[in-house]
Amino acid sequence: MATNRVSFGAFRNAYNPASFPGNGCWESGSIWSLEMIRYRIENLLSVLHRSEEMERRLEVVATTSGRELTDAERQQLSALLMDYLAEMSELDAIRDEDDVGRIGRPYDDLQKPGYLAQDAYRMLRDRREGIEDVLPGRLFMYLAPEDACHYHNANALGKLSRDAFPSAYKELIEADNCYAFGRYTACVYHCMGSLEQPIRALAADIPVELSKDIELACWGDFCRDIENHLNHLQKSRHTVERDKRLRFYHDARMDFTGFKDVYRNYVAHNKVSYNDIGAIKALRDTKAFIERLTKEGLRE
Repeated sequence: MATNRVSFGAFRNAYNPASFPGNGCWESGSIWSLEMIRYRIENLLSVLHRSEEMERRLEVVATTSGRELTDAERQQLSALLMDYLAEMSELDAIRDEDDVGRIGRPYDDLQKPGYLAQDAYRMLRDRREGIEDVLPGRLFMYLAPEDACHYHNANALGKLSRDAFPSAYKELIEADNCYAFGRYTACVYHCMGSLEQPIRALAADIPVELSKDIELACWGDFCRDIENHLNHLQKSRHTVERDKRLRFYHDARMDFTGFKDVYRNYVAHNKVSYNDIGAIKALRDTKAFIERLTKEGLRE
């Protein structure tokens, strides 16, 4: 029976990251469900199990004789090497062409006459141990269900608010992610970042006469000038519409002042750290504030 020889060049060409389903899913920052982990671990264990079985068979032959590999053994080893390459790729352990060459070079050796069982045994053992050496450095983070619901939370804001304040929505996605990972101070920081455009929309709606360009104004400028304008508005002619607007503006101003005095002044200057209770309150209050501005027709 003729040996089915495949050159290392073909082996190298076979290495195409896109050809391995799920490649890249082990990258830092990716999140896996238990079902996804089970699928990947089953594939990995299958390769290790097949490798160990063949090692045992080759070890017996290697210690009793110096015979060459049979064609069937060559084919089995070739298939194992391809699976090994796929698993090392999934584990993000193949960085460049040198890695492909180091892993795949024995593939050519398998096709050469005179390749002994004892050489194949050592090669296979080294490859299996290579996978085992990589595994301790691959860590997984567990998210409890009450935290997992915050990860990439597409419903961080309602649709109307997402459309009205896209910059705030982007920041709140990050705030939710930080909460999911237990980075509570970072969560509050992103909450405050989400208010940059909403407060400008509020100032423009009142409208406030700022002493500087609205994009250059700081939170203190907004609080001071909003308060001054509301005092002036309160002295205007008494109407139902005026009372309605004053009530909304006063509520919004008090909420915004609270955000500044309770959160922003501290988190922006690293003066305090937050726990889960403080972070979830900031997250909920921030979202409610933006939803209320949206309901009043404001947008960035």
